Amino acid sequence: MSTGSSQGASPPRLTSVSRQLTPLAATLVDELAAAWQAGERIAVEEVLAQHDATEAGSDVVIPLIYEELCLREEDGQVVNRAELMRRFPRWKSQLQMLLDCYEMLAFPTRSIDFPQVGEQFGEFQLIAELGRGAAGRVFLATQPALSDRQVVLKVTPRIGDEHLSLARLQHSGIVPVYLMQEFPEQGLRVLCMPYLGGRTLGQILDSLESRPSNARSGKDLAALLEETPLDTAPEAVAIRGPARQFLARASYTQAVCWIGACLADALHYAHERGLLHLDVKPSNVLLASDGQPMLLDFHLAREATDLAAKRIDWIGGTTGYMSPEQHALLDAIRTGRAEEYVVDRRADIFALGVLLHEMLLGYLPADGDLRLLPRISNRFGSPLDGKLASVLGRCLQRDPALRFPNAESLAMELRRCLVEPGSRSGMHQEHSVTTARWLYRMGICVVGVIILLIGWWYSSCVHQAELASWQARELTLTNEYEHAVDTLQTGLSAIAWMPGNGELKQKLRDQLASTALAETTRQLHVVVDRLRFLDGPRTLPDDQLHAIEAMCERVWDERAAVTEVTPRESTSALDEQIRTDFLDLAILWTDLRVRLSPANQSNAIRRQGVSILKEAGRLFGLSPALCREVQRHANAVGMNRVAEDYAKQSAKLHPKTAWGHYSLGRSLLQGDQLEQAADEFQQAVDLAPDNFWTNFYRGISTYRLGQYDDAVAAFGACVALEPHRAECFYDRGLAHAALGHADRAQRDFERANQLDPSLLPPPAAG
Repeated sequence: MSTGSSQGASPPRLTSVSRQLTPLAATLVDELAAAWQAGERIAVEEVLAQHDATEAGSDVVIPLIYEELCLREEDGQVVNRAELMRRFPRWKSQLQMLLDCYEMLAFPTRSIDFPQVGEQFGEFQLIAELGRGAAGRVFLATQPALSDRQVVLKVTPRIGDEHLSLARLQHSGIVPVYLMQEFPEQGLRVLCMPYLGGRTLGQILDSLESRPSNARSGKDLAALLEETPLDTAPEAVAIRGPARQFLARASYTQAVCWIGACLADALHYAHERGLLHLDVKPSNVLLASDGQPMLLDFHLAREATDLAAKRIDWIGGTTGYMSPEQHALLDAIRTGRAEEYVVDRRADIFALGVLLHEMLLGYLPADGDLRLLPRISNRFGSPLDGKLASVLGRCLQRDPALRFPNAESLAMELRRCLVEPGSRSGMHQEHSVTTARWLYRMGICVVGVIILLIGWWYSSCVHQAELASWQARELTLTNEYEHAVDTLQTGLSAIAWMPGNGELKQKLRDQLASTALAETTRQLHVVVDRLRFLDGPRTLPDDQLHAIEAMCERVWDERAAVTEVTPRESTSALDEQIRTDFLDLAILWTDLRVRLSPANQSNAIRRQGVSILKEAGRLFGLSPALCREVQRHANAVGMNRVAEDYAKQSAKLHPKTAWGHYSLGRSLLQGDQLEQAADEFQQAVDLAPDNFWTNFYRGISTYRLGQYDDAVAAFGACVALEPHRAECFYDRGLAHAALGHADRAQRDFERANQLDPSLLPPPAAG
């Protein structure tokens, strides 16, 4: 949870009460504080290692953690609960109490209270509580701004990255996220998701607990979806469709195989995007009202690249469903052992195997079951089909190398269990007999027709995927990236479940990744351009500024996805544009947030801005302008050590490119150092005379200096470079008006209005 935005009093430092600590704790606390005072941002682990005290008790470690919290808060850094739990899993319960006390001391004006049913929370009206836990609440709500549509709100403290995980996943087998909204004053985050009705598999298995497996059917599952646990009467959700029709006809075993195949498809989709779920279990699977199985709850999800590292400091999971290697890694982390375990996509395959075992056999598997699985019977006496038992046995191998290599292979095998002759996972007995008689009477002719239809359908799906690839290429040529992304997702879903076509699937995935990046890059560039125009002579009303600020936040949230495919050391023109755009976004967005903040919140906003600017420097590289901006905002809120550090960094950096001079000039402009800013902009124009923004900001600086002839010339260059920009005509009109050229000013204002009628009306001439 972020503490950088608090406006409460800072908690007392331990250095002022160190005599109340043990001698070792007092020594280490003082040493940590002294290091930070000297500019060394060392962590608790480093202090413990230097004194061979890594095995010290809570009387030493907890005071050290508390001191680091205070130091980081003073430094304007964000303090995250989840990060601390990952760093110190051994002290989880003590840390929980420490953080609660710390927040009460640091934020006396703010308490974290969950909203209640019947309340208006943000733009949502809460109408029922769907569930709760120690870390959050889940509500059914309506959204009045969108015709009172019903949604599910997951309300949690502002910790973790579940919203970032879900934002990347758009699949029919994964519950999507509509939006994420934070409420800093309450310390809460809201994930808004569609209301799909239905029940979790955990709830369904509880309802079927007393019914033998050989007496269950897919129809029982469909019937449970008709019921609703809510006392309210939510609006109708989809209850018809192919999934519900299939469940109504299927045997229980066939329904389980189909559910498993759908979940395997969803896991494969997430794995292909570098994300592991790591908590697959019945309570994290939704069977929607229309019968569609969907994965829930990505709060434990981890990047596959993180788990490929030699050492990690945190991992989650649920006992009974975790793979052996995941369980071993968790134990190693808890006990502080320096052991390495490979945890990859096969851990999710193991967990899905456990879930299917529980659905089919009525209990979680033990080690002894895995050897005997092909011959084992469930507790109600119904033998497990040999083919399906073999599939489960492969999922549940202790050695990951013996499991399915990927979830796509598992999905294919589960679908084979649905249709292979001799399988016991067919329809109800009476339906099977009728079908067999019909097939006997119709003979080979009908089988041939079916084969022809399947072949035609298969070819049609492949053709649809190939056509989607071609259409997406055409759309990208006209910069319609968002439409291209939708087209590629449709094409990929048409063949995602089909065996073979690996090359075409990979081609579509590669296209989708590059197109999604291009769309994000385009949105970033559009937003940054909007921000750059705000420094011009025009003024915009607050509602337009707030809309731009919201766009900035959405684009900034995409930074992690962009940095994955944009190496910091790359010298390509596109990657350089992305880096400079993100640096400009951090600087200009921070200024806009400060401009829009109420007086009593400006210090908190500046502290958040310092954190944003520091992260931008870490991700995209330091620049003289960025260092100056950190220094300016840090000085404004008394973060003197941070300001001094970045002043030293700024002194070592000198602009060498047109963008470097332009960016530094803009920072000088914010500090009202107009002549120095004008000099930097002139150097930028000399290096890049055909660059739109260097000329535009030269026009701004000369206009503010009262050098209106030079401003007219600079804005005139902008008109020549990009004659479709209404703002250039408008700003040149302002310069003409300042010189008393009423006719020229009026012509420019009229041209600006033709290009963009939404601009403010021209000021009176003269």
